[in-house]
Amino acid sequence: MNPDIFKAWLKKRNTLGFAQNLLAGGLTLLFGILVLTFTFWVAYGVIWFVITGLGDLSAMIAGKRLHLSHTPRLVFAGIFIVLLFIQHFRTRPGDFGEYGKLEYWDGHTLRPLKAPTSLYFGHVRVAGMLLGNPGITVNMFADVLLIGPRLVAAAPAFIAQGFRLRSMDANACGDLLACLYSRPHAVPFEELTAAGWEGWFDQVRCIDGVQFLQKGVTLSSDLRSELDELCGHKSPQVRPA
Repeated sequence: MNPDIFKAWLKKRNTLGFAQNLLAGGLTLLFGILVLTFTFWVAYGVIWFVITGLGDLSAMIAGKRLHLSHTPRLVFAGIFIVLLFIQHFRTRPGDFGEYGKLEYWDGHTLRPLKAPTSLYFGHVRVAGMLLGNPGITVNMFADVLLIGPRLVAAAPAFIAQGFRLRSMDANACGDLLACLYSRPHAVPFEELTAAGWEGWFDQVRCIDGVQFLQKGVTLSSDLRSELDELCGHKSPQVRPA
């Protein structure tokens, strides 16, 4: 097979991937900033509402109204956004959307909520369900509040991936890809290292479908199928490493 086919394919793929990741990173950052802006002003409104209520209460009890000016309210809302970022970095990514066992109040006792057949407002009283699952309710609201920080924090990863694709040595990685494609099983690390390919491992990791297994490096079936179409023939049958 001609490795030049793989090199040209990689160059085209990396150029497209660079543009897609840059666009995804920019849009993610933009939406994250918009969500954070909305969250900031919601926090500002909550602070204003609470202080206003406390002011009315203090006026009735002590005859002196509690007051917080515009600038301190902005500061406290900003501190709230900072705390959201701190919480985001303290939370494991796998915890997002994990709420555990959800129950609802049927008028007599708490029962497990069986989705999706029970998700009807006429059957499930939302307020009772939230009150009956305080831990899950807190996690749900936390996930909503953390959407902004998660979007903003995800943007640099897209951009970094784009620049990794742009800086990839398509010629060397194309030769390595051709080598992996020609082998029906995982190529041992020792063999690749002896051939001088170890220095390109980090770069080929950026290619979706290049799999680093315990015994060596191979290509996924999806990537092989794509390369089959590129080369116009069927690759050797893949055998377990």
